[in-house]
Amino acid sequence: MKIIGMTQTNFNIFTDTGAKLSVNAANAAQRTQTTGEPITGNIDASISQMTLAGRENAIRSLNNQREVFYSTDETLEYTPGYLSVEDEIRLATQYGLAGVIDGKLTPSVSQVILKTDGSAESRQANALALAKATNPSPLNFEQKVNNLKNLYEHLGDAAINYSTDFEKALNGIIDEFVSKGGFYVSTDKEGVADSIRAMFSGMEGKYTVDDLKTMAVLSFERVGAMESDSEIQTGMRLGFDALSIEIARNAGKLSDAAYATVKDAFAAYVDDVIKQMNSYIEHAKNDPYMPKGVAYSPVRPEMVYKAIDIMLRALENADYNQGLREAIKTLESMHNSQRDSQQVNGNVDQRFNMLFTNPMTRISDGDLLQISSKSFADYLNRPEWSINGNPFSVSVTI
Repeated sequence: MKIIGMTQTNFNIFTDTGAKLSVNAANAAQRTQTTGEPITGNIDASISQMTLAGRENAIRSLNNQREVFYSTDETLEYTPGYLSVEDEIRLATQYGLAGVIDGKLTPSVSQVILKTDGSAESRQANALALAKATNPSPLNFEQKVNNLKNLYEHLGDAAINYSTDFEKALNGIIDEFVSKGGFYVSTDKEGVADSIRAMFSGMEGKYTVDDLKTMAVLSFERVGAMESDSEIQTGMRLGFDALSIEIARNAGKLSDAAYATVKDAFAAYVDDVIKQMNSYIEHAKNDPYMPKGVAYSPVRPEMVYKAIDIMLRALENADYNQGLREAIKTLESMHNSQRDSQQVNGNVDQRFNMLFTNPMTRISDGDLLQISSKSFADYLNRPEWSINGNPFSVSVTI
């Protein structure tokens, strides 16, 4: 079950001092999740800053990003016609949003039909339509390759005369997918390129179509970690990504080759995050605006790995949501126990100087996780792995 080759260590999490880290997604497009359901309970003073309108806008934006990413372009469906071969290739790959007018291929500014009634719903629909047209989903690569392959077969023996044109078009599809596919796709550009060329040739490459799509989806829904110094919080964030990788594998969406590539890329990323954490701690120690009278000790990698491993245990629970909540609660208890112990002894490390997470972060992160996991579970067709409700302990109403 382990994503990284983590070594068991016999350390006492309640007495060993550690670092503290606040981690968020690499960017808004990569950390998306929530059903948008209101959280019931009492209103906390610190939460009052998060207005209903602000939260609704954030949720709407996250959902829109998902819709654009997962929506394949139906206009890509293509049947070879009677245009020139060069124009047929352009039409097959939708280069420049080309359209056929009076039997000729004509570049069009946009094939989007916009609504003009000025309503909020129309403005929303227009924004989505333009986003899909100007920034199409990387998942469209499969249809484009199939279109190109169908055209090549349609031409028969004459296709060999246009080998250069087909190669150029195929390279364009590959370059677009690699540039938009995200972290895991770009990890093995050569393997991805060879696999797409194999698709065009009707052969088996290093990665399957499902592999390539899932690598792009995992990249898009990746939580990631920003610079901070909390080992347990960082491990929790990275644990969400580790869970997604294992879930994709369990759903049969990653072959052995793709799983190895993604797992190795994730492990390398964790190592890099730990190095960045130490750099952050060193900077914080010398920052005149950071707290004084607290320790700034080096990061203990085993604590990050242990937190990831605890998150992975959620998959061992018959109820994934319950397992996830238990894992997060365990990590919060680990953090708070060491924090309380250090405060009593008067020797607090900066990474334990603050609470595990603040109420506003719990709400915003809970929204992100719910939205992202819903989209990811829908893609896998495994609804049982969707996060239902806020996975953090929250008692507020927004």
